[in-house]
Amino acid sequence: MMATPRVLPPESALPYFVLDVETMNPSPDAMATLEAQFLAEWEPGGNLKDPAKIAAKSDADLQRFRERAALLDDAPVAMVGLMFEDATFLLHGLKRAKARWLGNRKNNVTLEGFDGERSLMEAVCTVLNEKAQPDSICIGHNIFGFDLRRLRLACVRNGVKLPDVLRVVFDEKPQRFLDTMQHYCRFFGRRDEIMISQEHMLEQLGIEPLLRGVASGADVPKLLEDGKFNEVATKLLADLVGVRAAFLRMTAR
Repeated sequence: MMATPRVLPPESALPYFVLDVETMNPSPDAMATLEAQFLAEWEPGGNLKDPAKIAAKSDADLQRFRERAALLDDAPVAMVGLMFEDATFLLHGLKRAKARWLGNRKNNVTLEGFDGERSLMEAVCTVLNEKAQPDSICIGHNIFGFDLRRLRLACVRNGVKLPDVLRVVFDEKPQRFLDTMQHYCRFFGRRDEIMISQEHMLEQLGIEPLLRGVASGADVPKLLEDGKFNEVATKLLADLVGVRAAFLRMTAR
């Protein structure tokens, strides 16, 4: 007797969770190695012949490389936000960092710190294994371009087994992801639009941000270096809330 095929409920009825990842600059020793490698492979390009102009371009390109260090594959994951329908987890790998404003776990928000990237990845995977359901939708803004890749890479390089909801398989049907950036550009944006910032997307959707004037993603590495952990935690929570609001509105949930 043939088994009855499984019929999934409509996408709007599936459970979901929101994912956001923040990275920080590599350690000084790692950065020194990366900069040496960058300079060894650097070429001026174009028709530059003047040594002074070549040196100036090299310095300018190296500065841009440093400014984008948190986007390198070697950049450690600093914080991970996971927002489920009944609870939110802000997990970080900076054990000594504390955020005063979240100390009483208001609104089911839990902030926990761990010692380093490996311990952080173990905690993230534990939460996902316990909270995510097999048919959960993982939602994030530009998660295909950044968050999923960073989280998967951090787990693998630390020898941490990927949870089922993040595993890479040949048949992606068991895994469900929704990138709010791609979803907006495909169904709500201009015909030629392929990228949009989360802030601008929320504005276009008529969604008021949770907080105004919070840090941007580009600010995070410097804020972490300066010990301004509260600002980063605030930014992470605001991003989670914004993505959830956009998802709910665009899917008419």
